[in-house]
Amino acid sequence: MSTSTVSEPADELLGSAVSKRLWVSAAAVLAVGAVVFGAAFWNEIVHAFAVWLDSTAYGHCFLIIPISAFLIWERRAALLARLPVPTFWPILAMLPVGLAWLLSAQLGVMEGRQLMAMTLFELFALAVLGFRAWRSSRLRCSISISWCRSAHSWFPSFNNSPDNSP
Repeated sequence: MSTSTVSEPADELLGSAVSKRLWVSAAAVLAVGAVVFGAAFWNEIVHAFAVWLDSTAYGHCFLIIPISAFLIWERRAALLARLPVPTFWPILAMLPVGLAWLLSAQLGVMEGRQLMAMTLFELFALAVLGFRAWRSSRLRCSISISWCRSAHSWFPSFNNSPDNSP
């Protein structure tokens, strides 16, 4: 038996252990971050939820989170094949997005606050996972949640609910 055959399984096991540890760490950071973001942007979440409940045009938004979770689960092999490699530059991109959130808050535009909050979370996930793993994860699909809510103001023709008809 050559030494390369003996070392390959050992390297594979070591690589698997490192990969698992990296993914567990990234998942923990994302979970804590989601809780922090949820607490920080609670008002935006409550308002989006209220619109989804009250408007027949936005009831489908409740499906986005389960569909995104299903897509992540379905593509988990491709996701796990890429290691999370945290990167710093999305944190820098959070600065102008945070300023846009502050501007929206000062102007009283809830849709802007919601869009900026979701964009901040997307950038946070990108910073934790790195571009390749983030792209594979389909976490970027969650931006659709904000679009569901914001389309009401930006594109009034999308709102076909009877309570808003002329």
